[in-house]
Amino acid sequence: MRAHEKVVEALEASGLAHCIVRPSGYFSDMGVLLDMAKRGRSFLLGAGANRFNPIHGADLAEVCVDAMASHETEIGAGGPDTMTQRQAAELAFDVIGKPPKIVVLPMWLMRGGVGLIGLLNTQFSDLFEFIVTAGEIDGVAPSVGTTTLRSYFEELAAG
Repeated sequence: MRAHEKVVEALEASGLAHCIVRPSGYFSDMGVLLDMAKRGRSFLLGAGANRFNPIHGADLAEVCVDAMASHETEIGAGGPDTMTQRQAAELAFDVIGKPPKIVVLPMWLMRGGVGLIGLLNTQFSDLFEFIVTAGEIDGVAPSVGTTTLRSYFEELAAG
């Protein structure tokens, strides 16, 4: 996230016309919830109470195309459904017709894991830190997408 923000700062300082599109999350990242549900158990970082409204890639592409004609310098982009991470995991179980089995991994343990992994592999540690940080904060953006997470999960489940 720090690297992304450095790019944003450089772009803003460049004087070039620009528009930063900030999606609240991606459906493509949500497929892992469906995969875990199919295996019978989902894992959440922390209580899963943070809220977000992920957006489908096709909806995000439309936002990006529209942004080129916009005079905005920053646009938030989310999907139509705002939910918690726990609700997203429960939705995945609902789509495949299994009762939810959710394991909560305490945030203090995950934060400690970031430090431990950093001793072994800094690149993976950065990725893990991003995942842990995303699990701690709300990520709700203006709802501009039209594709629902349920329909995305149903499409993935149908194969």
